[in-house]
Amino acid sequence: MPHTLPRALAFAGLAGSLFLSAACSGGSDSSPTTTTSAGSGAVHVLLDTAAGSDAFVQGQVVAVTLEPTTGGSTPNLLDAPVEFTLTDPLGSAAGLVLREVASGSFAAVRLVIAPGSTSATYPNGARYPVTMPAELRITFDEPLAHDASGESWVVAGHYGAAPPAGATAAFSWQPMLRAFADEVGVARSSLDVVLVESGGLTVTDAAQREGRLWLTFEASSAFYDAAGNRYPDAAAFVAATTTGTQVDCKGRLSRTGTLRLDEIRQAPVTGNTRARLIGRITQIDVGAEVFWMDVFAEARRGESQTFLPLPSRARVDAANAELERPNDRYLAFNELQVGNLAKVEWHSRQPNQNGIEDVVAREVEVAPASGVGMRPEWQGRVDAVDLTLRTITVVRRDRPLVVNGQVQSSIVVHVPTGLAIERRADRGGGRSMIGLDGVLPGQDRIWIRGRVTAASEVEANRLRVRVD
Repeated sequence: MPHTLPRALAFAGLAGSLFLSAACSGGSDSSPTTTTSAGSGAVHVLLDTAAGSDAFVQGQVVAVTLEPTTGGSTPNLLDAPVEFTLTDPLGSAAGLVLREVASGSFAAVRLVIAPGSTSATYPNGARYPVTMPAELRITFDEPLAHDASGESWVVAGHYGAAPPAGATAAFSWQPMLRAFADEVGVARSSLDVVLVESGGLTVTDAAQREGRLWLTFEASSAFYDAAGNRYPDAAAFVAATTTGTQVDCKGRLSRTGTLRLDEIRQAPVTGNTRARLIGRITQIDVGAEVFWMDVFAEARRGESQTFLPLPSRARVDAANAELERPNDRYLAFNELQVGNLAKVEWHSRQPNQNGIEDVVAREVEVAPASGVGMRPEWQGRVDAVDLTLRTITVVRRDRPLVVNGQVQSSIVVHVPTGLAIERRADRGGGRSMIGLDGVLPGQDRIWIRGRVTAASEVEANRLRVRVD
């Protein structure tokens, strides 16, 4: 069975992908639907919607401005209001495109939300109003140096309290958002190849108004065809890739639009423009590898989820589908459970007289019961290193250290054996990989990605340091 075929995350990506692994299918589900090119000067804002909640929270963004480091604010940079996803249990990336942004250094982006437009939709189809501030500020850990002759890419994520799980009434929520430092793990899907070279690909991202990305081949990059078979090397992949091919990928995205590939896969040709059905599994036939689901939303490439007035029913044949978690862990069919939230990319759909659609699945992504957890990044100053316990004590530098919405005076970072630490040069773009013994207490600034293990403790999965 092909349930263990490797495939790219879709953010999940961003990030675990966003990792922003990111790690989920579907690209920027909340981008504007126009295909007009973003063009030079565009700033692409990607939000990792993973927040540790089973709620889809959406609101109408009516204006977006950038905050220069010198103070003040730009004019509104959004062409038209857009329905924007703030949280998604599956962690799919949401995107905004700001066009014709003048060159400058920016400290934050501000989103203006239409009053009364925000709601939370839960996997049982229930929807409740959400009271939120009229303006959300996404702070930048490092200023964005934008050049109007090119395009910039910014990846942000949640770091505060999540919306309530399984709410039963209207509620108030205060999102806390932060833009990550340069080179963030992301996943993107359905990218259109416009130039093939021996060292990489130039692609456009339809979900970001044809925003351009440069996918660079790395020594560790893995290459797959549409069926999940691995190519022996980059040359074989290039020989089988032409202009017009679509690819899914995950890697490390810089603010200038260069994505250093961890994995790339030629996207399969399907007849549905990569549409996905979203719903709750209600019944399972393990022997036939079939499940039934209440469908309450549909997501198409580059569009917001369309929530249905009432859940519809679907019978999903998953015998030849790939099954996975948003964290890129592949599942066997017998791991599915009634109550799981699932996103189904289909080969075919056929209405039935009994009102239940027959769906043949290509991919099934299954969320944890509480939704994909936040994938925050912390940055601070190295205070101490314990080589025996393999820990780094980090204290505040210029911003609070916030863990699960609570400010901490310090955090303890546990460093797994074998985890390489990236050291950046204090000037220029030089980098090298070091061990824990190369981290300098009292001198280094540190960036941490990982998972929270206690109120003030984190297990790292990526570390970067630089002499401050």
